Amino acid sequence: MDDALDEQTCCLNGVSSFHLDTEFVDQILEVGCARTDNFYTIEPVVIRQRGSNVVCPRTQKLGSSYVDALSGPEHVGNSDYMLSYSWCYRVGDVVSALSHHCQKENHDPKSTYFWICCLCINQHRVIEVRERGDEVPFEEFRAAFRSRVRGIGKVLALMAPWDRPVYVTRAWCVFELFTAISDESCRLTVVMPPDEVVNFCGSIANAGALTSYLWSALEQLDLETAQASVASDKDMILQIVRDGVGLESLNQVVRQRLLSWLAEAAYAECCDQLAKGVLRGDSAAIAVSETANLLHRLGKFDDACTLLSASIDTAFTSSEEGTIEKANLWRVVGKNHDYLGQNEEAAEAFQKAKGILRQLDQLESHDGAAVVTCVAANLQEMGRMEEALANYQQAWEIRQACGSERSLDASDLLAMMGVAECKLGSSAGLQHAQQAKTLRIQLGQLNTPHGAHVLQQLGLCHFMLGDIQAAIVEFDESKAILEKTSSLQTPQGASVLQRVARCFCKLGDARRELELLREARKLLEDAEQLHSKSGVLVLLDLGSALLDAREDAEAKRVLELAEQICSEKGIDGSLSELVQDRLKVLRKTRYCIIS
Repeated sequence: MDDALDEQTCCLNGVSSFHLDTEFVDQILEVGCARTDNFYTIEPVVIRQRGSNVVCPRTQKLGSSYVDALSGPEHVGNSDYMLSYSWCYRVGDVVSALSHHCQKENHDPKSTYFWICCLCINQHRVIEVRERGDEVPFEEFRAAFRSRVRGIGKVLALMAPWDRPVYVTRAWCVFELFTAISDESCRLTVVMPPDEVVNFCGSIANAGALTSYLWSALEQLDLETAQASVASDKDMILQIVRDGVGLESLNQVVRQRLLSWLAEAAYAECCDQLAKGVLRGDSAAIAVSETANLLHRLGKFDDACTLLSASIDTAFTSSEEGTIEKANLWRVVGKNHDYLGQNEEAAEAFQKAKGILRQLDQLESHDGAAVVTCVAANLQEMGRMEEALANYQQAWEIRQACGSERSLDASDLLAMMGVAECKLGSSAGLQHAQQAKTLRIQLGQLNTPHGAHVLQQLGLCHFMLGDIQAAIVEFDESKAILEKTSSLQTPQGASVLQRVARCFCKLGDARRELELLREARKLLEDAEQLHSKSGVLVLLDLGSALLDAREDAEAKRVLELAEQICSEKGIDGSLSELVQDRLKVLRKTRYCIIS
């Protein structure tokens, strides 16, 4: 094996966060470079220079790696993490991201070490190999990298900027990511520079714009477009990924990790700013509403509840009048209660939102229509279908009057109104749901989680009208969108699987029905969302299917778990009552849940 490659496999020493933040940055500044320079710029004058007069401990040749030129436990030690990054990143971004990671994880920066290829691979040997015109076979690089990942066990993937990560445009980064994900013993974490956290969280204040832009950015993320300086490397890497987990699966993992990281960052930032009193009044209402909506899309309802509860006193100060922003915050509070199955609390929050808008004479506005739509959905959840439809129709009339009938919210309203109409036997329901889909397409916003929800509503209309194949088509398209936007592992994803299962029940395919319901349950378990209203809905259908399959013992366990979740989460109304009824008689009640 080549000396350069031998050094890669033998040494897993890394540099400390403390060293990077102090001596490393100082060297960069001393030679006239800056924190904004990339690693290509500093490599010859800082990285290679540091080890130029040091004998490599493995080859006994003059010229060592940067890490081999360091001494002392505050500077060098056995690596805790391997950094996966691009040399074109700004040095300051890498240093600050690793420092921020140490702070977040409560690591001591003087004893937390990072394996970074440019510092830990001997660049003197790399230059010698390049000057001789030699090439190290790709398979040897692959084996060395896999060995390093297993030896360290934890990989940090550094992504920036948050909306267009350079990382995913580099083929070698894709390969590193694939290797980390493919090794079950490896833990992969996405990190970002603090400045990117600030940029992302700052965009939250632009109410309504963040989430739609975020889904668009995630949709465009495609690892197949990644580039490499050596074309054959790219071809080899992409083929390895295709033969392994597959490019689209890897795309989904990257999107999901990135999205989860952003939601976590926004949540932490909002909580911190609320605690410090930085966010107050309308600013608090806007930031918290947007962050809670993002958490909702990921099914993180408990986190959203914590954030919303913390914001109430801050947003609603006694000296301030009610505002549209505060009404919208109450609307989001109500939606969160609805997601948690707390119908009465949801209704109370929506009435508070309506009250504020009424005082402001804004009930006949876009915001008023949004609140009335939520009131309708809440009534629908409680089985009060005629009242629900009346409120949907009122919301639609408001949108028509204020000229917002061609908005994304109008599309959502049409879809929900269509379902209510179909449940009440009106043929107008299907037309309204189809109109909702068409509007999303015209606005270029079908391929988002909200667009997937519209498709689910359209599929539900087809289902209720007896066109099962048409329903499956819409549900499958919805599922594909959720996969592409990394939203399948959420309650919404479980819902679409559950609805496809109902279709196969109607078609008499009990085996496929059970498969899909078990898949929906596992999806919620993996997302740690089974103990929720969505979990109860899935468990009820699964219990019914098991009863039909004469698997009474498992059906009893499933329904008892649903009962337990209702109790611990305070899920009330018809859903809880249905659980009790089924447990009492273990009867085969089929899909009579209003959802």
